[in-house]
Amino acid sequence: MCARSGDEAAEAWDKIITSLARVYFALQTGSRNSKFSQTWYQKRVFERRNDPLLLYMWIARNAEEHGLNLTTSRTLAVGSTGNQITIKKMEIVDGNIVTLDAETPDGQNVVVQEGLYLAPVEDKKGKTVQPPTAHLGKPLPDCSLATAAGLAIDYVTEMVADAATLV
Repeated sequence: MCARSGDEAAEAWDKIITSLARVYFALQTGSRNSKFSQTWYQKRVFERRNDPLLLYMWIARNAEEHGLNLTTSRTLAVGSTGNQITIKKMEIVDGNIVTLDAETPDGQNVVVQEGLYLAPVEDKKGKTVQPPTAHLGKPLPDCSLATAAGLAIDYVTEMVADAATLV
């Protein structure tokens, strides 16, 4: 399902970060009866604490669940291939651009890109955590919800598959 609005995307984001936390909880519960499984699970917790994306997702989930702050921000980027843009008129309804009248001195195209991006989150101790720039040692292409969610879902999918081999 594709989100049709910023509100739908933010709602999907909330579901994703909550679901990721539930996976960790289920794996923790499942690892209690085996020393080997406990060691495996602790390695995954260590990864979560030390990987910028996984840590961010965990703190974002706590922030959302406990009402500390929002983890997404709407960003509107307006740009052109030139250096200057004159916006004569812009109308935004329900967070969506419905009218844009803009020009550049050199007649270049004006590109409008709107999206939801990760925002700084605050952990339980009041420390601000910035959106991640890397995951598993590789730089992230951007700070969009889609990128963060996709990478986190891929990671958790692999983690669950790995856990299944322990049974």
